[in-house]
Amino acid sequence: MLLRPRPICAAQASRIRHIAVRCKSALAVDASSPTQPPRLRFAPSPTGSLHLGGLRTALFNYLLARKWGGKFILRIEDTDRKRFVEGSVEGLQRALEWAELEWDEGPGVGGPHGPYFQSERTDLYRSYADKLLASGHAYRDFASPNLNESKASSLPPPPPRPYSQSEDDLASLRAGLPYVVRLNMPKQDTVHQDLVYGRLTIPASASAGQADPVLLKSDGFPTYHLANVVDDYEMGITHILRGEEWIASLPKHLALYSALGLPVPQFAHLPLLINPDGSKLSKRSGDVSVEDYIQKGWEPEALVNFVALMGWSANRAQVKASADVDPEVLSKEALISAFSLENIPHRRAAMFAGKLSFLNKHHIALKASNPPKLGEMARRVRAMVLERWPETGTEWAGEEYVGRVVQVIKDRIHNLSEIPDAGDYFFVEPDLSNPSATALRESSPPEEYATVLSATLTAFESIPPAEFSAYAVSHAIGNVRKDNGWKNKAVMNPLRCALTGKKMGPGVVDTVELLGRDRALRRLRKALEQAGAGKEV
Repeated sequence: MLLRPRPICAAQASRIRHIAVRCKSALAVDASSPTQPPRLRFAPSPTGSLHLGGLRTALFNYLLARKWGGKFILRIEDTDRKRFVEGSVEGLQRALEWAELEWDEGPGVGGPHGPYFQSERTDLYRSYADKLLASGHAYRDFASPNLNESKASSLPPPPPRPYSQSEDDLASLRAGLPYVVRLNMPKQDTVHQDLVYGRLTIPASASAGQADPVLLKSDGFPTYHLANVVDDYEMGITHILRGEEWIASLPKHLALYSALGLPVPQFAHLPLLINPDGSKLSKRSGDVSVEDYIQKGWEPEALVNFVALMGWSANRAQVKASADVDPEVLSKEALISAFSLENIPHRRAAMFAGKLSFLNKHHIALKASNPPKLGEMARRVRAMVLERWPETGTEWAGEEYVGRVVQVIKDRIHNLSEIPDAGDYFFVEPDLSNPSATALRESSPPEEYATVLSATLTAFESIPPAEFSAYAVSHAIGNVRKDNGWKNKAVMNPLRCALTGKKMGPGVVDTVELLGRDRALRRLRKALEQAGAGKEV
């Protein structure tokens, strides 16, 4: 976010959350589909990369907009120039595009409520500040013009101010002295109906000792509080889904809506994401940036699915009909259909990395049956293969062939980045001297190992090149077993060793078909030679 609210003490935070949870039964705001198309927004600050918490906020706003047939707006809150990070706007957009959370209005798209960068809307904020000054709901503070908002808010509160400026203030204004504009904050309890927490009561004592909030800084730029309220009104935002940490700022925002005479949108505060041990998410505890997950090869559908399940409990009866595999494996379309604010619990959501691995495996399998998505995965794997083995010929690193590898090996991996290691034998000759291959070879008596390979080689050689298929290979292996009275394991282990050099992998028949007749025969001959029982060719 653009500016963080003044930190509140643990006791205050606990009291606010306790009041919210205790009053859940008092929920009276209708969270069902609105009568008019809603407008929701995601308004990140370009102060770094997009983190999982931000992605979840964007996702929930996106899902609700799509479910209700509304609009999803992207707004960049970039008025805090001291914290601005070069390139972060592009990074935020790139992360949202990767996650396929397309926005209807915003940077690169335009729309009727632009510009969508707050730094380009400063005249608008000043006009609203002038309205508040004229009505007496705000005042100029010449005493602390150079303090940022967090420091200014931590000062002891000034004496109660009259709604009209003093003579000293007017003289300072005429002299051109710097000042900040502060809201005349009402000293009263705040009661509001939240779409997630129900009836929220925030006592005035929660802000005791705080100075009135700064609305306009001495450099003419607004603080988060003013810009946020003004933009949400000007852009017609009807529903605001944001993190639980913003509950502490709700009194300021509601006071601003009231002072300006603006309609109040519906708020839904989302429980924070935490680690399994209850600690706050941070880089010390693992990946928190979306860019980290992109770089590590996770599927966007899986990460979106993963984030959706953190702080949202899907209605099992509703998702079983739309889930493709497991009730928790949900496409974006299924998420849109099933999403509901009623199923967002109060408890903070713990992030379990193992769930992402599970979801990613299933989404790879689903995408492998979709030709365009399979092609996209094949291109990514092909880049990994050529980076690992630049000398690999186009025959064994072509997009069509790599796509077939993905289809064959998908049930054995959790991430596409595992393919160069798990399925290296599809691209280069296997190393039969590695420990896994040695152990697999030694699991069969030496004479039996060579006899199995020799018999299978003869069977494969009898298959005409034009008829070499999974069916023909399976039939040939079956005849070898039947003719020699061997069990399945006695045949498959030597074949897997000779063809792949690995103990685990896709089925032998599928592997042979994908390798092709020539490579399969060549590897069987090589393995026989290394076993000291080479067959003359």
